[in-house]
Amino acid sequence: MNGTKYDSEMRSKALKAAALRGVVILYLAFLSFKMWSVDSSEKNVWIFRIFGTVFLAGAVGFGIYAWKSFRAADEESKKITAEEEAPDADDELAEAQEQ
Repeated sequence: MNGTKYDSEMRSKALKAAALRGVVILYLAFLSFKMWSVDSSEKNVWIFRIFGTVFLAGAVGFGIYAWKSFRAADEESKKITAEEEAPDADDELAEAQEQ
């Protein structure tokens, strides 16, 4: 990761949210495919295809939203302050006293 430091808690939260959103996107795409592949003997084939297109558009839109949201959360997790990065002086003192 070329020396970039992350806040592990924030990055973990961003990855979990991205994974859940990915599952929702796949489900919407699956529903779209199922609506498009309905048997042509059905009376309302075009209604299924219209809704399938709407679901596919929703999946694409939600995918774009999920990607932008993940990128923003990932950038936010890169922002580690000097206080968070530096070791705590009290911890070092406690370690030195134990030895």
